[in-house]
Amino acid sequence: MTRFNCYRTHLLTALAIAVSLSSSHRPLLFADGILTLSDHQTIVGQVSDAPTPATDDPILAWRGAGFSDPFVFPIAHVKKLEFQDANEINQQQATFAVELYQGDLLTCDLLSIDANRLVLKEPDLGTLQIPLDAVHRLYRVADNPTLVFAHLAGLQDWSGNHWNNEGWFEEGIALGSDVPDAVLMGDLGVPNRAIIELELSWKGAPNFHVSLGCDPTQSPEVSSGWAITSIGRTLAVFRERQHSADLDILTTLEDDSSIRLIAFLDQDADTIAVYHSDGSLAGQLAAEPKDDDEAEPSDDLPRVRIANGTGISVTNREGTTYLRRLRVAKWIGDAGPQSDTDDAVVSVVTIDGKVVTGRTAELTSDGEGLVMAADQQQETIAMKQIAGINFPRPADIESADDAIQQKDIATLLLGDGGRLLGRVQKVTPTHIQIRHAATGHVGKLPRRRVRLIHWREHPWQTIEDDLSVLQQGDHRTLGRMTTAVEDAAGGDDGERGSGLPSLAWQPRGSQTAASFTPSVSGVIRKPSASATTAQANSATADRSGRSQIDDVRKRLAELRENKSPDPPVANTKKSSDQTTKDAPPSGPAKDAFAHHVYLVSGDHFSCDVLGVAKDGLQIRSAESGVSTLPDGQIKAVQFDLKTKIPNLEQAKRKRLLTLPRSQHDAPPTHLLIAANGDMMRCQMVSIDEKAVTVTARMQELAVPRNRVTQIIWLHPEDLLAAKANKDSQTRSDSPDDLNPETRFDDHIQAVFRNGNDRLTFVPAALDDQTLYGRHGVFGDCQVDLHQLDRLILGRAIGQASGPAAYGSWAMKLAKEPVVAAAMRGEMTVPPHPLNGQKAPEINLPLVEGGRFRLSEYRGEIVLVDFWASWCAPCIQTMPMVDEVAAQYESEQVRLMTINISDADAQIRSSLRRMNIQPEVAMDIDGVAAERYQADAIPQLVVIDRQGDVAGVFVGGGDFMIARLKALLDSMTAPESNVD
Repeated sequence: MTRFNCYRTHLLTALAIAVSLSSSHRPLLFADGILTLSDHQTIVGQVSDAPTPATDDPILAWRGAGFSDPFVFPIAHVKKLEFQDANEINQQQATFAVELYQGDLLTCDLLSIDANRLVLKEPDLGTLQIPLDAVHRLYRVADNPTLVFAHLAGLQDWSGNHWNNEGWFEEGIALGSDVPDAVLMGDLGVPNRAIIELELSWKGAPNFHVSLGCDPTQSPEVSSGWAITSIGRTLAVFRERQHSADLDILTTLEDDSSIRLIAFLDQDADTIAVYHSDGSLAGQLAAEPKDDDEAEPSDDLPRVRIANGTGISVTNREGTTYLRRLRVAKWIGDAGPQSDTDDAVVSVVTIDGKVVTGRTAELTSDGEGLVMAADQQQETIAMKQIAGINFPRPADIESADDAIQQKDIATLLLGDGGRLLGRVQKVTPTHIQIRHAATGHVGKLPRRRVRLIHWREHPWQTIEDDLSVLQQGDHRTLGRMTTAVEDAAGGDDGERGSGLPSLAWQPRGSQTAASFTPSVSGVIRKPSASATTAQANSATADRSGRSQIDDVRKRLAELRENKSPDPPVANTKKSSDQTTKDAPPSGPAKDAFAHHVYLVSGDHFSCDVLGVAKDGLQIRSAESGVSTLPDGQIKAVQFDLKTKIPNLEQAKRKRLLTLPRSQHDAPPTHLLIAANGDMMRCQMVSIDEKAVTVTARMQELAVPRNRVTQIIWLHPEDLLAAKANKDSQTRSDSPDDLNPETRFDDHIQAVFRNGNDRLTFVPAALDDQTLYGRHGVFGDCQVDLHQLDRLILGRAIGQASGPAAYGSWAMKLAKEPVVAAAMRGEMTVPPHPLNGQKAPEINLPLVEGGRFRLSEYRGEIVLVDFWASWCAPCIQTMPMVDEVAAQYESEQVRLMTINISDADAQIRSSLRRMNIQPEVAMDIDGVAAERYQADAIPQLVVIDRQGDVAGVFVGGGDFMIARLKALLDSMTAPESNVD
């Protein structure tokens, strides 16, 4: 026999592969996946039942996530379908796996072989009659220990704990990368003696590196063993050793081409021989010389000998590289490829390694044997002894690359690693109907058996510039937003009602539009173009949506009559959630408004402030016309659009936003901010063109309007209601009051191009360039799509909005210490955290005028007594503390009482009742009590002459007084006064 026969003997022995099939069967999962269109749009969703197509061209119905209805695409517009739940395999154990020259790989039973065809039975497709000149190999599936890695079946075979193969993708039957230096690496179980068959292709100039027998647990820089690498347009085989490196030129490469090689690798003997696909030797590397250990090491070569490895890696250095074929088998025997042979020879390898060749092969009538005929001689081989059959390649056979370049031919990758090429005729939730390319056979595959369907890319015939982009996570589609259409046959009146289901989206290439679900999440950009209804659907959408639009217009009709710039402010009292309106403008630009209002819900928009009444603020805006915003819904108003939200020191901000107990009956409701930075807590009375009238410290003041830049609503009513364990005031049906997970369901948020306006509402209808809806605060509204930057849908609103402006400007109650239960008193030394620490500064107003500053009394002993008129233990203990302080007056002991919550009148009344006259400082905002951690009162803090806390007493009574005297005695003793 010739060299080529010998080559085929060992290659076929190695490649008589057992295709690994698992018998596990998981329960049916939700059929979801990713649809990729030819223009690279991607939609997450699931297959739906498609309507009957109007033409013979096949269609795909795909229901995207967040849509109630399926989109319908011509399959000619589809590039790829990925099914994430593909896990079904053939439950019937097949005997063989057959590989066709055009790329098919199927598990099957062999029915017959003759000079013209191979007849197989595929468990789902049935009987296939394949022309013999299309068949490449036939492998026994069961009991074949020679094959290690049979075929590419996607990136799943390359996943592991050591490498993520980032930058590589699946395309048809190949794995590819267009990312520079992206590495595909996996532990494929390469044996020490291996036969490795691989096919690579590239776009542009070749620039790749393939490592064979590498260590898959190491990075590519240190894991390389034997390598096949491109050096410019030269292909070489390369080997690194401890003190040397070896290289042999294999061939010259061309741009936009491919190559198929077979490598015989012996890691134990340290040799590799690489052959072309026709069996001719391309190059080889011999073993390292025995005296290599004594050789002088080169400074340019590695110092560590690479151990035998089980991995293979492919690096795309630059450009685009594809790995189209890879097989790994055990190399059994000593002989390797030697010479060419006749391409018409059929080679059969038996399980025990015997090779029989012949010109023809036919199955016996009983199917138990295979008759090989050559030169008028015949030999019959029992089928159960056959490991594999290799068929000759005709010169004119169509390759896999040629086959998949046909625009209607798809490559199906199966969950069990198989491949199938054909014309997809129908895709349903349960089955995929395909016309097999090699045989013309029409059959059905279970949908869950298919992992991926890949079509050749088709350029779009037209280019449309007026499309918007819908972004849903990492996936986006081009299309138009339209009014949703309800199927009239379903018994409905053709309307979808209000909310997100009243709107629909029609991606480019889809024959239909699909309505949004209430829980959709996404962002539509370039909305100025999205309102144009797709041409194929415009007439229907106009008819179905007209009644909705007329409904909204009717509700807004009265508002269009009033054009007065300053309507009178209503004087009658109305409920806090009642909304009044006047005519909405017909879409004025945002810069036509002088002011900006911020709502509690997070919405904010440009407007003109017209006036204020007891029930709220009267404004005019482009979205709602003239309306009254309830006070409970407003967070702030900016009169100067160039102003910024105040940024105060923490201490000052804390004082402004603290509500003392003495003001619970008449709390401040607003914070007025002037152009010079001054701030005033007050209750707002009215606003007109000249002044903002407020009440502060029981006086009514008129602040010139041009001096006010901002007004912040403090909402003390919510704070006090919560304190009283009552439910907060119901604001409205605003999304802010709902469950955070679903609060924006059915809502849409318009973000305007001016960068300042954001409005959230329930949509109702779409007409031309106007989106109508109902806002949770001011009711009916309309948005001019020309002025929008984007529309945010449903649950994406919460992710995109972030913290509400002015949201942190909320009042809190001043700290109110609880009354100490232990009247016997106890000095908490050392447990109290302030003991031994520097006493925090105190700067408070005195009841009799002036201020108390603790730092001014350095060198004296200061007793700081926290109390309140409503604290019975405080009233009992204060006279005793006052008496003790008087006893030590000559020793420069100073008593300062600090009232934490009372008004002047209450303080004076309490002192008269106790018949004492100590100095009293007022901690109106509770700042001092918080600094001294006065969680319970009475609390007495003793501060020494150096300004350190010497002791803290919580509670009162005789025991506490005795402890206080003992402490003061020790502090005033002569030795304690020595510096």
